[in-house]
Amino acid sequence: MKKVFLISIITFFSFSIFAQYNKIELGIESGANIGLYSETSPKQTSKINVVLGGSIQWNINKTISLRSGLIYEKIGFYTIKNVTGSNANHLGTAKFNSDLYYYRLPLLLRANFGNKTKFFLNAGANISTLSKSRYYAKSEIINKDLTIKGNFKYINFGFTAGTGISIPISEKINTSFEVRFNTTEQKINSLNGIIGLSYNL
Repeated sequence: MKKVFLISIITFFSFSIFAQYNKIELGIESGANIGLYSETSPKQTSKINVVLGGSIQWNINKTISLRSGLIYEKIGFYTIKNVTGSNANHLGTAKFNSDLYYYRLPLLLRANFGNKTKFFLNAGANISTLSKSRYYAKSEIINKDLTIKGNFKYINFGFTAGTGISIPISEKINTSFEVRFNTTEQKINSLNGIIGLSYNL
């Protein structure tokens, strides 16, 4: 996986050096995600969280682009567990939450289809760093708030793929919507719905 990411970096910056005469787009992105955690015991239920970031794109020609940017992504899950007292008596059930906060750097190859309004496909590698994590439950029968960063890898390599549509607002400004899927080595994946706004330099 690390070799794939290194190859992607070399390819990305090689194109940027030799294709500086092409259009460059700078943008901002925001949206929501659903965490997709493959761990099944205990059963994890996905939560909807936020995605924020910036993007940079090199348009090599009308069809092919290289895209990157820094994304801040919160991924969350919860599970319902039984709570017992000091005498092992059953007190009830509580919602236990797991929230993980990532900075993600994707390196993507984009294929564009269309003239002004364009449909696109993205695919490539990503590297993500875990900045913070929490495990907590707050109810009348339990109040717990723990840092669980040590249970997860600080740096993860994975794949990113997505599809969407880009619509020009003016000669310089475009808006877009994308559905994007991210994976990590620890199988803490996410499905994102992202709205973007970009400016052509």
